[in-house]
Amino acid sequence: MATAATSCVSSEDPEVAYGEASVLLPKQSKNMHETVLSMLLSVAGPGLFACLADSDAGALFTYGDSGARWGFTFVVLLAALTPLIYMTQDLTVRLGVYTKKGLTACIRERYGPVVAGVTAFCLAFNCFFALASELSGIDAVVQLWGASRWTGSLGAGLILITALLTLTYKQVEVIGIVCGLSPLMFVASMLVLNVSPLQVLASGLELHVHSMDWWMLVAANIGATLMPWPLFFQQSAVAAAGLSGAKALADERKKTALGVIAAQTISISVVISVAATIHARRNLSGIVDFVKVLEPDLGHAMSKIMTSFAFLGASLASSFVVALTAAWAISEAFGMDDRCAMDRSVFEAPAFYSTLVAGVTLAVWLLFSGVKLVQLNIYIEMLNSFFLPFALMMIYSLASTDSLPSAERLAGPYKWFLAATFITVSVMGIASVGFSL
Repeated sequence: MATAATSCVSSEDPEVAYGEASVLLPKQSKNMHETVLSMLLSVAGPGLFACLADSDAGALFTYGDSGARWGFTFVVLLAALTPLIYMTQDLTVRLGVYTKKGLTACIRERYGPVVAGVTAFCLAFNCFFALASELSGIDAVVQLWGASRWTGSLGAGLILITALLTLTYKQVEVIGIVCGLSPLMFVASMLVLNVSPLQVLASGLELHVHSMDWWMLVAANIGATLMPWPLFFQQSAVAAAGLSGAKALADERKKTALGVIAAQTISISVVISVAATIHARRNLSGIVDFVKVLEPDLGHAMSKIMTSFAFLGASLASSFVVALTAAWAISEAFGMDDRCAMDRSVFEAPAFYSTLVAGVTLAVWLLFSGVKLVQLNIYIEMLNSFFLPFALMMIYSLASTDSLPSAERLAGPYKWFLAATFITVSVMGIASVGFSL
């Protein structure tokens, strides 16, 4: 574990900020991979990492189940949510760059330790179930290839704990981004299936307001697309990366936009890939059903390999983000916020690492309880819909105050447009959960 005396390394200089990532490559292969690594590091950052983490195992299950039950219906909703995701993530970038603090630390400073503590508790609760969802994705892949649930759950937990205890933040970020790109395999499957855009659009405009199942998936898709924990993560990660100034802000905005586009491309491609290959409406009960749905058109081997890589990569990337989010939030809420904690030793940041290990351990324990994975993931996305309004309210209120310089503060028509949009999405998410119960 690298040790930082007073501050984290700034990521404004990719060669310096991400230099330690080169230790991930064997010496003899550094020249061969130099160009690829340089390209990756040029776009790597908290924005891309956080957005790719949105396409986690729970989200993939939700998108796949949506396509299996309702065809292309949810494609238009997912496309419509794309600008909102960027606008929301953009606020966390602004706050991170100019306050140099995580979101929970800003809440503590502005609204006091009680509000910050309640926020951290709710977020940690949300992250606990989300982490179980991520590990369930790894567990499902391992079982798909014939291993036992014990092997998958324990192996995933041990890998995650070992990585978080031994790697620096930048190394975790690079690994996480590489893993998070794996669900783009569904884009290839979508293109191979050659679905008519007009067919997708026509189906996407259909509303099934009398179906409780449809409303449940509306809430789940909103919760899967706009999750609260990536918002908290991105601001803490921006602060940890040491981003500062207008140039860093502009650069991180570009990376966030790239991440949003990638994440939404993944979500839409999953819905279309499943909807285009299924011949009768059905529920997906697990990753095996994913493979069965795709194999008539893609073949058994290709379907199995593609689904495995997509879920494994997405789960690993999101596991890093969820675990770090909870640890940062708890530390910030109790005034122990150290944006460089990930680059310190276990003895220098005991509270931070204790939270990491405890969260992973509890998530593994939940998986051993024998919960049904698809239902777990859908209910977690619905839980996101409940916590999201509070997260949006906090981000909006902080971005409207002197926490930001006047040039970056929310003001004018855009401020009220964003308020109306946040309220609309929050009401839709909560109402959809209510209608589905």
